[in-house]
Amino acid sequence: MKRPEKTDSNSTSLTSYNFDLGEKLHLYVRLGSPTALLKCELMKDDKVVGYVSRFHNAWVPRNDNSHDNYDYSINWNGHVARDYRKSLSPSAAAAAAAVAADEKGLPPTIKTYPAEPGVYHLRLSALKIFGNAEVNEDWETWNSFEFKIVG
Repeated sequence: MKRPEKTDSNSTSLTSYNFDLGEKLHLYVRLGSPTALLKCELMKDDKVVGYVSRFHNAWVPRNDNSHDNYDYSINWNGHVARDYRKSLSPSAAAAAAAVAADEKGLPPTIKTYPAEPGVYHLRLSALKIFGNAEVNEDWETWNSFEFKIVG
């Protein structure tokens, strides 16, 4: 799937994030079907440079129209895991525990590294029902607009 193009012809600058100052990128996701795996990849020049972690990304139920289950939020701090399988959080509770451990300065449950400054986009992929994770056609994907990391 091709990345969305910017439609505002007057816009010449990319949205910038300075994660060194505590900024976060917020991504809101709605799933119409459940998925065994949900991955969020940091992409540069159409190559994966890391995996966003610390969100519920394994055995994810679908969203409905209720107030408490309308969407999922990914609040990214600019750090990525280098290995997808080691970035998995099997539940919302496990993801919250990983974030809480980070905030308290405890040893990380998922080893991550800060992304280098540069221009990137995110690719979010959900494995289709009965899909094989090794088959590209078994994933539904969405690509974000490009953004800039400055620190």
